[in-house]
Amino acid sequence: MMLVPGWEADFGVPSNLVAGATLLSGLYDLEPVRLGRPNEADVAELSPLLHMPERAVPLVASYAPSETDEFKRQSETFMAAAVARGCPARFVAMPGTSHYDIVFGLAKRESPLANAVLETMGLR
Repeated sequence: MMLVPGWEADFGVPSNLVAGATLLSGLYDLEPVRLGRPNEADVAELSPLLHMPERAVPLVASYAPSETDEFKRQSETFMAAAVARGCPARFVAMPGTSHYDIVFGLAKRESPLANAVLETMGLR
């Protein structure tokens, strides 16, 4: 949601404050969640897929191999939509991880995820 345009003005920060993002096993379209049981949430307002970045920011995305098909589909759909808007995006496979521990790859310098993030930041 930090990539959703327009919030920066509410906090008096520059519109280019977020220079890139790392997306891990996310939900980007909440409509399937709403359909799962009665839910009053405004899923359109809360779905990042419906509020793509207005400027091209680099993205690194990953999900654990054991994720559900829906998590995988949403990640791939979001990445495709971001690329269509001009965002450079790359998927990084993280074998041997789960939904709960994939994030620890960011703390391991030798992991493919940490390397991709550092490369995106221009630090490798």
